Amino acid sequence: MSEDWSAVASEIYDGLTEAGQTGYVVKAATVSGEPWENPQGAKTWHPVKIVHSRWTAKEIEGTIINMSDRKVLVSATSITPEQGDEYSDVDGAAGSAIVEVRRIQPAGQSVLYILAVRD
Repeated sequence: MSEDWSAVASEIYDGLTEAGQTGYVVKAATVSGEPWENPQGAKTWHPVKIVHSRWTAKEIEGTIINMSDRKVLVSATSITPEQGDEYSDVDGAAGSAIVEVRRIQPAGQSVLYILAVRD
């Protein structure tokens, strides 16, 4: 019997909702359609359920992650965080750079993202 990964993703979302808080993945502007609909330079804010964690020495060794980077667990929802996006704890506040994204994808379906966030 195969695992229902959509159900697993839903359970992870529920756990992050219960134990975590709302954060924001901030995407750079994409200019499409009429310029006044999404002017160049405007960013889009996408709410996500998150939990803050800490990096272990083993996770940092040999990677681009610095000891001072924050580890943020993010629910796999409709938005996919990418390296180069920003992360913010507060809507409208200045974002921190997402320097690495690790995707937890059993059977090819994202169920959780682990972000390295640099202030």
